[in-house]
This record gives sequence, structure tokens and C-alpha cells, in this order.
Amino acid sequence: MGTLAGLAGILYASRIATATSTLGVGAELEAITAVILGGASLAGGRGTIWGAMLGVFFMGLMKNVLIISRFSSEWQGIVLGAVLIAAVAIDSIVNRSRAS
Repeated sequence: MGTLAGLAGILYASRIATATSTLGVGAELEAITAVILGGASLAGGRGTIWGAMLGVFFMGLMKNVLIISRFSSEWQGIVLGAVLIAAVAIDSIVNRSRAS
């Protein structure tokens, strides 16, 4: 897993054509939101690769819509945070209904 993370870092730095210590700051919110949207549970034990890929696709689509709609980067972060909160709330409700 560490090898893939290192490879991803190298590819990302080569795409941006720079390497700084702050490269990728804020990407963790997008990554967590994508996998939660893809069906992974914060409690663990659930999630598929296809679900994660679907979540990443949906996140990319949502980010493109926000950019095309000329939302500022601050509002994009707010929308992504709201989507994450909604996804976690829905996951929590589903887990409670399964338990009872």
C-alpha cells in the first residue's frame, strides 16, 4: 500500500511540475468523501473497489459542476463538507436500521 501511495505522490508531483510540503493539502477531504459516497462505512468492514471508483467519479462530476457554475474554492469546500456530513448521516441511519 505504501508503494502505491508513493507512486501516486510521484505522479501527482510530476503532473503539477513541482513538489512542495503543502502539495495535496485538502485532498484528504475529497478522498474521504469519495469513498464514503462509494459505500464504505466509517465504522469499517464495508466497501468495495467499484464503490470507491463510483464515489471518485461522482466527486469529479460534482467538482466539475461546481467549477463550471463558478463557485469559489471556499464554497466548493463547504459543499464538499456538506455532502460528507450528509453521507455520514445516511450511513449512520442505515447502520442503525440494520442493527435493529
